[in-house]
Amino acid sequence: MDNGYYLYAIGRIKTDYCIGNIGETMEQGHALTFIENEQLCAICSLVPLTDFGPEPLARNLRNIDWLEKAARNHDRIIRRISAAMTVVPVRFGTVFFTSDNVLNFLSQNEERLNTLLASLDGAWEMVVTLEFDDDKLVKTLGSSDEEARSLMARIASSGEGAAYLFQKKLESLEKVLLDSYAQEQIETFTTAVRTLSSKVTSKQIARHPHLKSSRYASIACLVPQGDLESFERRIDSLSALTKTTGLTVRTTGPWPPYSFASLQEVALRGN
Repeated sequence: MDNGYYLYAIGRIKTDYCIGNIGETMEQGHALTFIENEQLCAICSLVPLTDFGPEPLARNLRNIDWLEKAARNHDRIIRRISAAMTVVPVRFGTVFFTSDNVLNFLSQNEERLNTLLASLDGAWEMVVTLEFDDDKLVKTLGSSDEEARSLMARIASSGEGAAYLFQKKLESLEKVLLDSYAQEQIETFTTAVRTLSSKVTSKQIARHPHLKSSRYASIACLVPQGDLESFERRIDSLSALTKTTGLTVRTTGPWPPYSFASLQEVALRGN
C-alpha cells in the first residue's frame, strides 16, 4: 500500500462540484478525489504513506518548515472548497488507508455529519480577538479608580516600610481591575455578536505567547453569508465606542467554520 487518502472536508453529494482550480493538493500531481455514499461526499486527495503514515507524519509534524507549508496548503484547499459548497472542514493530518475506510467513516457518522452540515449551511466563521495590554491598561484604569488613586498617594507620602505594604495592596487591586475590565469587554462583544451569529463560542482569556504584558481572548462566530458586512460594521462601531488605550480589537475571516465542526474525535477512529 503506497498511498492513503488525505481528508480535507465532508459535504453533501452533488452532480457537479464546480470547485475549480485549487492548485497544488497535499501531494503534487494528485487531484481531488470525491468518495461518495448515498448522501455524503468525502473530499480527499492521494498522499504517500511514506510521508503521511502514522510514524512519518508524527516525525514531519516536528519539522516546522514542513508543517507550515502543509498546514497552509490544507487551509487553502478547504477555503476553496468552502467557497463552492457547504462542508464540514476536517482537522489537519487526517488520513485513511483505503477508500473503504473513508466510506465506513461516512456511514458510521452519517447522522451526525448531516446534522453538522445543516448547522453550517451558508455560514462562515468570523473571529473577534480582544488584545489587552496590561501595562497600558493599568495606568488608564488606575487613574480613574478612587481606591487606586488613594493608594498611589499613600505610597508617595509614606516611609519605605509602609510604602511597600501600600504597593502590594495596589498591585492586588490592579489585578482585580484588569480582570474585571477584561471580562466586561468579553461579555460586551460576545453579546453584540450574538445578534448576527447563529452560533458563538469563546476561549478563556490567556497570556499572549509573544508579548509578556499582554493577554487575549477570542470569540468565534458562525455568521450567515448575507450578514458578513453587517457583522464587520457592528464590530467596528463597538470598537470605536469602547476605544481605550491598551485594548486592541481585531476581526479576521471569513474562514471555513473550523470552530463549529467538531469532528476530531471521530476522525481519528476512521481507520
